[in-house]
Amino acid sequence: MNREELLRPLFDQPEEVPPLDGWDLVPGYIDGQHAATAMMRGPEIHFGVAPSFRRRAVLRQRTREFLAPLLARHGYLTTRVLVTSRDKQAFVQRVGFKPTWSDGIFQYYLLGHLPFERS
Repeated sequence: MNREELLRPLFDQPEEVPPLDGWDLVPGYIDGQHAATAMMRGPEIHFGVAPSFRRRAVLRQRTREFLAPLLARHGYLTTRVLVTSRDKQAFVQRVGFKPTWSDGIFQYYLLGHLPFERS
């Protein structure tokens, strides 16, 4: 899979793609089809779901399976979302990330364990 195909779930327009030096691209598959891509630098993660999978990809088990090996790399994951992006903030919280702090531009989040664990 080429770089453009991996990045398609993350950015709607090619001109939106920032410089990605030092970032690892990790594809996720459902039934052999590319469904998502995670972009990681250390424990920081940003990920997108391919448009054709957005309504059916974010199921609890699939989310856990996708995030488990990524979480295992560092023992935790972090992400950040623009404070003006309420829909993206709601999404990362549904996935299990907890808000930690804000610098007024970004809201920062932490995921310390796999989401959707039963207690």
